[in-house]
Amino acid sequence: MRDVDVLIQVFVEIETILAEHSQPSHPPDAAAALDAIFRAMDRAEVPAAIDRLAQGYGQLKAVK
Repeated sequence: MRDVDVLIQVFVEIETILAEHSQPSHPPDAAAALDAIFRAMDRAEVPAAIDRLAQGYGQLKAVK
Protein backbone atom coordinates (compact mmCIF):
# COMPACT_ATOMS: atom_id res chain seq x y z
CA MET A 1 0.00 0.00 0.00
CA ARG A 2 1.32 3.44 -0.88
CA ASP A 3 2.06 5.90 1.92
CA VAL A 4 -0.66 8.25 0.79
CA ASP A 5 -3.15 5.35 0.82
CA VAL A 6 -2.18 4.51 4.40
CA LEU A 7 -2.90 8.09 5.48
CA ILE A 8 -6.15 8.27 3.52
CA GLN A 9 -7.30 5.06 5.20
CA VAL A 10 -6.52 6.50 8.64
CA PHE A 11 -8.32 9.77 7.84
CA VAL A 12 -11.40 7.85 6.68
CA GLU A 13 -11.36 5.81 9.89
CA ILE A 14 -11.07 8.97 11.98
CA GLU A 15 -13.90 10.60 10.04
CA THR A 16 -16.06 7.52 10.70
CA ILE A 17 -15.21 7.56 14.40
CA LEU A 18 -16.11 11.24 14.69
CA ALA A 19 -19.34 10.75 12.75
CA GLU A 20 -20.37 7.86 14.98
CA HIS A 21 -19.56 9.74 18.16
CA SER A 22 -21.46 12.85 17.04
CA GLN A 23 -24.73 10.99 16.45
CA PRO A 24 -27.53 12.06 18.80
CA SER A 25 -28.24 8.40 19.59
CA HIS A 26 -24.64 7.89 20.73
CA PRO A 27 -23.94 8.90 24.33
CA PRO A 28 -21.29 11.62 24.43
CA ASP A 29 -17.96 10.12 25.41
CA ALA A 30 -15.02 12.23 24.29
CA ALA A 31 -12.52 9.91 25.97
CA ALA A 32 -13.79 6.91 24.00
CA ALA A 33 -13.68 8.89 20.74
CA LEU A 34 -10.10 10.00 21.38
CA ASP A 35 -9.11 6.47 22.34
CA ALA A 36 -10.54 5.14 19.07
CA ILE A 37 -8.75 7.87 17.09
CA PHE A 38 -5.43 7.11 18.78
CA ARG A 39 -5.91 3.38 18.07
CA ALA A 40 -6.49 4.18 14.39
CA MET A 41 -3.29 6.22 14.29
CA ASP A 42 -1.23 3.85 16.45
CA ARG A 43 0.06 1.57 13.73
CA ALA A 44 3.69 1.24 12.77
CA GLU A 45 3.01 2.13 9.13
CA VAL A 46 1.39 5.51 9.95
CA PRO A 47 4.40 7.40 11.37
CA ALA A 48 6.65 5.70 8.81
CA ALA A 49 4.39 6.88 5.97
CA ILE A 50 4.28 10.41 7.41
CA ASP A 51 8.07 10.51 7.69
CA ARG A 52 8.59 9.31 4.12
CA LEU A 53 6.07 11.77 2.71
CA ALA A 54 7.57 14.63 4.75
CA GLN A 55 10.97 13.80 3.24
CA GLY A 56 9.53 14.06 -0.25
CA TYR A 57 9.26 10.38 -1.12
CA GLY A 58 6.21 9.35 -3.10
CA GLN A 59 5.75 12.68 -4.84
CA LEU A 60 5.10 12.71 -8.53
CA LYS A 61 7.74 14.53 -10.53
CA ALA A 62 7.76 15.56 -14.16
CA VAL A 63 10.12 13.54 -16.30
CA LYS A 64 11.52 15.11 -19.46
